[in-house]
Amino acid sequence: MGRNIGKARWKHRVLIIALSLVSVAFMPNQAIPAAPSGEVFLWSKTVRASVDEVMEAVRTGTGANNFPISLVRDYGKTFSKRLKEVGKGEFRFVGYMIVEACNVMLAIDIINIDPRMGAFMPCRLFLYQSKTGEEITVSTVNPNFMAKVLNQPKLLPALAPLRKVMGDVFKELEYLQ
Repeated sequence: MGRNIGKARWKHRVLIIALSLVSVAFMPNQAIPAAPSGEVFLWSKTVRASVDEVMEAVRTGTGANNFPISLVRDYGKTFSKRLKEVGKGEFRFVGYMIVEACNVMLAIDIINIDPRMGAFMPCRLFLYQSKTGEEITVSTVNPNFMAKVLNQPKLLPALAPLRKVMGDVFKELEYLQ
């Protein structure tokens, strides 16, 4: 019985982290909370491009750094369908996708430093498209913030490759402007 309670608490904590990340996506034109050092919690970029163009930029940025995309989840249609089924209005985005990427060797190195980092894995970017379909915003958690949340400065050097990958994704998005 005690083991199930522990699992429930763990799932609850992961859910809180996930909801916190998603809730920031739904706060347009509001400041993103800063980490204690002044760094932002989320890296975000809004571009005027198609979903295909944005996904190509994400694939280029992650693939060039040996971070293959393992999964793309398109929640936009799922959320819209469910809201319609329960009569709760409309989902305010045309598209809402979560893209997962992972470099297994880096993940192992990071988890060996602090196994709690598993709560942040695999690496995720989320994309959402406005109802007009003209703009897509891409966001991800600042890797440095992960180390700060866990109060684990030893993670910072190990997270450097992840910072580079996410930085490369956002550089690729710059070409879409």
